[in-house]
Amino acid sequence: MSRLVEARERLEAAVDRLDQVLTHRLESAGNDPEKDELAVELEAARAECEHLRSESRQIAARLGTTIKRLEDILATDK
Repeated sequence: MSRLVEARERLEAAVDRLDQVLTHRLESAGNDPEKDELAVELEAARAECEHLRSESRQIAARLGTTIKRLEDILATDK
């Protein structure tokens, strides 16, 4: 497994854990201003995570294309 894939999986797992913790805190916080602030932070974290996942997929695709091109070049030089 490539380092990029491993890093993406670790990031996704960390964000999922953060999401679970914040969701639990929101549910147990009741009705207070801190809950509203946490909800805003959670939504921002979710949006950032989705952005990073999208970027990661794009980078992985570009790297895959570049690696394939390099392999093709090396194969024709033999």
